[in-house]
Amino acid sequence: MKKSDIESIVKDIPLLGSSQSIGDVGALANVQIMGKEVLIDLLMQSPSLQSRKR
Repeated sequence: MKKSDIESIVKDIPLLGSSQSIGDVGALANVQIMGKEVLIDLLMQSPSLQSRKR
């Protein structure tokens, strides 16, 4: 599988609790392929649980 194929698949994944997808919000930061392993970096705008408690 090519990097562009993986990017197009990931960009179509809907975000939980939203009508938008990962591609719609620009959350896909990076895709790396190393042998049989695929690493996907996402940039999410939602604050973590720790920062919400402060």
